[in-house]
Amino acid sequence: MRFNPPPNWPVPPQGWSPDAGWSPDPSWPAPPENWPLWLPDGSGPADELSARLSAAFRRQKYERRTMLVFFWCGVVMLPGQAVMSLGADDRVEAVFFWGFGVLASLVLLGMSLRDYLRLRRAGQRPVRVLGWVAGSTSLALAVTVLLGAGALLVYAPVPWFVEGEEEGSGCWRDYDENSADDWVRVVEVSCETEHDYVTSATVASEDLCPQDYELVVETDDERVACLSPVTGDV
Repeated sequence: MRFNPPPNWPVPPQGWSPDAGWSPDPSWPAPPENWPLWLPDGSGPADELSARLSAAFRRQKYERRTMLVFFWCGVVMLPGQAVMSLGADDRVEAVFFWGFGVLASLVLLGMSLRDYLRLRRAGQRPVRVLGWVAGSTSLALAVTVLLGAGALLVYAPVPWFVEGEEEGSGCWRDYDENSADDWVRVVEVSCETEHDYVTSATVASEDLCPQDYELVVETDDERVACLSPVTGDV
């Protein structure tokens, strides 16, 4: 007879065999179910059983690893994509990031659940209590961040994520050159038509306007658009 250590135990030295009264280290995991610790010398049915059990154990170990990878990737993607959505250039792009994060996370978490159910049907306990606590807490925090970002996308004013200078867009033409008030001097027009000014930046205050600005116009979100004169033919 020869000693047949389970695949989840440390590999013994070549030719080593346990003495009478030997017992495994209590910290070692339990052998796979029906694992034969002793085999007759030479090949035989017991060797075939050992090989099948070893292959099944390696497959379950791989499924447990992929289950954890899928789960944590799904958990991390939920808040990650939600935070990215708050830095998007516009609401459409923000909703895209948010929605992509939700969809991708659901796919990854679903794949993790699939592997978990496979392991449970095989009689394994793939997650310990500490793992359940850490996973559940992390998932709850990720969902909280996701919902918070979703609420900002729905209710926050546009552009809620801009502080300081923003690249401008828009064209303006003179309205009343004799007026003393800047805000009635210009009117916004299509950039495809004749115009005298372009929005060079949209900032929190006039002090932040570029050096070449000439006029400012208040925007709906209580900021100012810096208008720079058009140079050359328009």
